Amino acid sequence: MHKMIYKKTAIIFTAMTMLVMIIFSMPASLSAHEGNIKVFVDREELELDMPPVLLNDQLLIPMHPVLDAFKTEINWNNEGGIVFVEWKGKKGMLIVGKSFAWINEKYIELDAPVTVVQGCTMIPIGFLADFFEAKVFRDVEQKTVEIESSDFIPFERPAQDMALLPLQVRKWAEIPWSKPNIRVEKVEGKVYIFVTYGLKNTGGYSVEIKRIERTRNSIVIVADFSAPLDEYYTIPVLSHPYDLISMDSAQVGDSACLICLAKGLKEGELPIKVEF
Repeated sequence: MHKMIYKKTAIIFTAMTMLVMIIFSMPASLSAHEGNIKVFVDREELELDMPPVLLNDQLLIPMHPVLDAFKTEINWNNEGGIVFVEWKGKKGMLIVGKSFAWINEKYIELDAPVTVVQGCTMIPIGFLADFFEAKVFRDVEQKTVEIESSDFIPFERPAQDMALLPLQVRKWAEIPWSKPNIRVEKVEGKVYIFVTYGLKNTGGYSVEIKRIERTRNSIVIVADFSAPLDEYYTIPVLSHPYDLISMDSAQVGDSACLICLAKGLKEGELPIKVEF
């Protein structure tokens, strides 16, 4: 009996000791995790390794999820705690514990040092703006961080009242499209993009425009198409799933072609190129 009590006490003591070591191994000014803060890259929420943290009132976020979202090449020098990053020909270097970095051999100051918390490398959000030439917006009240890449084109979904939309755009929603299709129209300083799944005999189908980005000579749109799984019951009802977005025509510039990348459809089911 005494041995069991001793064993349990030893386990509890060991656990408390490890917790104290973890806490005191962090920088003294490092606050508790800023729980519930959501991080978005080009309006897509990231799955974070751990919650963001505050260091000297500066927000740090997990490095890998953000760099992966930008498809960044990452290399480590573990002995020196050095991180080498490369993106679209641009090279950068970060050092764990230091409040500076290099971008294309140019020295820059960081708002806070690169910090490792429980095995996760955390970087200040200001570095992202410098390295990726991105726009970074932090909303303290909403607990969100929005990162927009330089190629990202912001868009919005028009009001639900179809009567407020141009006639041609309204007609798109009224046509019983037999198969997946896409339409683009410039009207009064706006570009409208309509994507439909076509007429379906059951519910459970959906389509959503996820992102739009600019390339040298075209605009790329990424749309997700979802179909009901076979094992799930679907209601036998006619449906016409579609998504409609608009954006400022100034964002499009002189691009004359829209390329659609459709996720969830077989090749050839949706026109890939649309002239506008």
